[in-house]
Amino acid sequence: MRVIPGLSVYASDPESAGLAIMGLLEFGKGTVPKKRWAETEIRLMATAGLRLLDIGVQDEILESCTRVLRASGFKFHHDWASVITGVLLYDLLFFVVSYLFVVNFVQEEGKECTVV
Repeated sequence: MRVIPGLSVYASDPESAGLAIMGLLEFGKGTVPKKRWAETEIRLMATAGLRLLDIGVQDEILESCTRVLRASGFKFHHDWASVITGVLLYDLLFFVVSYLFVVNFVQEEGKECTVV
């Protein structure tokens, strides 16, 4: 799930950035059964908008989000909130698209598929 606007809009008020991810957390809490929250990993992977900001501002925004994620009830470690590179972003997108292709098209046809 993605939220617009992104975290970079909080550059002038980094402390408020954590509030911006509350909708994502509510979505997760509505999707994952409560008894599974503590074992369900949650990660924050910020992309291009945050990469354009000064490192100090990036850190303040991530710290604000980290406090919210730590208190969420989900399994979270401080280093699971980060600004990811464009290369990693596209690797993740390839994985997701490939997975959705397999789930939605290949399995429906009863065929096998390998994604490399």
